[in-house]
Amino acid sequence: MNSSDAPLSEPNPTLDVLATIHGPTITRIRVLSADEAGLALDAIRRLDRCHDETQIMLLPMMNVQAFEVAYDGYVDEVRRGGGMGPDRLSFVALDLNRLLLNSLASFNMFLDHANIDVVRRFGDESTEHKRFTDRRRTLYDSVFAYRFCYHLRDYAVHCGMPLQTFSAEARLSADAQAIEVSLEVGVNPDHLLERFDWKKGIRGEIAMLGVLDVKAILRDAIECVTNLMALKNEIIGDDVLAPLLVLESLERECAVYPGTPHLLSSDFMAVPGASNGYRQFPIVIMRSVRAGLEAA
Repeated sequence: MNSSDAPLSEPNPTLDVLATIHGPTITRIRVLSADEAGLALDAIRRLDRCHDETQIMLLPMMNVQAFEVAYDGYVDEVRRGGGMGPDRLSFVALDLNRLLLNSLASFNMFLDHANIDVVRRFGDESTEHKRFTDRRRTLYDSVFAYRFCYHLRDYAVHCGMPLQTFSAEARLSADAQAIEVSLEVGVNPDHLLERFDWKKGIRGEIAMLGVLDVKAILRDAIECVTNLMALKNEIIGDDVLAPLLVLESLERECAVYPGTPHLLSSDFMAVPGASNGYRQFPIVIMRSVRAGLEAA
C-alpha cells in the first residue's frame, strides 16, 4: 500500500482549555498553562486507572451475589415443584458450577491484580508492598475460605467441576404441617483429594470436611476481598490524593457555569467533527475516590 493510500489519523491534541459543556453549549473558562494542562491530563488518567482497580474488586462481589441469587432461586423451585427431575438437576449443577467458577476466577484475579498494582506504584521491595503482602499472608493463614477458594480455582482448571454433590427433595414434615425443602450442593472431599495435589495443610482440612456451605464459604472470601481493598485504598491514598486535588481545584473554577468540566484542545475546537479534542472530568470517579480516602 502506498503511503498516500494509508488512512489519515488525527494528531494528539494539547488539551489546554478549561471549559464546561452543557448540551450543545461550550463555555470556555480559561487557557491553562502547559504545566497545568499536563498535570490535569495526567490526573484524569491516574484516576481512570484507580476506577479500573475498583471495577476489578467489584467482579468477585457481583459473581458471588449471582451465585447466591441462583441458588436461592433453585431452592424456591424445589419448594414449588416438590423436587427436581434428573435433567433439571443436571442443568442446575452445570449452572451453579459456572457461577462458582466465575466467583473463583474473579477472586484470584483481584488478589493478583491488586498485588501487581501496589508493586507498580511503589516497587516490589517497598514498605507499602510489604504491608499488603503481610495482610494477604495473615488472611491466608487465618481464614479457611481464603485458602480453599484460592486453591479450588486451580483444582477446577486441572481437574474439572468443583461442585460434585447434588440432590433436591421436598417432603412433608414429620408432623405433616409443613413442606421441608432440601437442595444439597457441595464438593466431594474424596474427589478433591484423589484428583489434585493439594498443599499439605489444606489437604488435611479438606479430609475433615463434612457438608460444606458453599454460600458461607464465598461470603467469607468476599470479606477478605473487602479487607484487602480497604488496606489498598489506605496504602495508595497519597498516590491518588495529588491528582484528585488537581481536578477538584479546576472543578471549583467551573462551578459557577452550567455543565460538566472538560479539558478541550484550542487547536481542535475549530475543527468540525474532531473526535479527540476533549476529555471530560471523571466526576463520578472523583467522588468515589474522595469518599474512599475519607473512609480510610
